[in-house]
Amino acid sequence: STTVKIKNEVPKVLGHVGNHQEKIKFLEKYNLDYKILNNLRLQISYDPRKHRILFQNKYLYNNFAMGRTLYDRIKPKWLVYGEKPSLFVVDSRVKPKESYKSIVLVEDVLSAIKLTYLTDSLGVSLLGTNLSDNAILSLQQLIKERFWINSIFVCLDSDAQVKNLELEAKIKVYFPNKKVDSIHLNNLTLHGGKDIKDLDDTTIKNLLAI
Repeated sequence: STTVKIKNEVPKVLGHVGNHQEKIKFLEKYNLDYKILNNLRLQISYDPRKHRILFQNKYLYNNFAMGRTLYDRIKPKWLVYGEKPSLFVVDSRVKPKESYKSIVLVEDVLSAIKLTYLTDSLGVSLLGTNLSDNAILSLQQLIKERFWINSIFVCLDSDAQVKNLELEAKIKVYFPNKKVDSIHLNNLTLHGGKDIKDLDDTTIKNLLAI
C-alpha cells in the first residue's frame, strides 16, 4: 500500500458514515458491516472535502487519522491526517484484552480491522511496510501491557514477501521469547487485491486459526 504524508490536520467537522450509502457500499466491498464495526475501539467518519473515509482510534492516538479514498482514481489511496504514530492498533470494545493471544502486523488499517473483527488475533497496522525503531518500542510496550500475547505474525501484501521475511527476522531479535512467524498470502486474494482485506472472511479465519 502506498501512503503519502501531507501536512493535513484532522478536520474539526466530519460526516457520519452511516448517513451515506456510498460510504457504506465501500465498506461492504470488504465485508465490513458498519454496525458491527461499532464493536471496535475505532471511530469511522467521512471527510466530504477530500472524499475520504477516516479511521481513528482516539483512545490511543488523539490527533491522528488515516483517510482512505472512496475512488481509486484519487491518489494517494491513503492519506495521513495529523501526527502519524509508529503503529496503529485496532482494538475491540467488547472482547476482553486477555482474549488476544497473538498480534498480526499488516500494512494497512482495513486489514488490521478485518483481523480484529474476525479472529482472536489483534490487528496492528504498520501504516506501510517498515518497522521503525519507534515501532519496535511501541510493540514492546503493547506486549508488556498484554503479557499473555505469545505470538507475533507478519503478514504483508503478497508482493512484499521478501520484506515479510526481513521484518520477521528483525522482530525475532527483539522478542526472543515469543513465537514469531510470517503468513504468506500468495494467490489467496480477491478482486485484484494483495493483502488481508482482500480475502474473504472464511479464508481469513482459516489463515488465522493459529
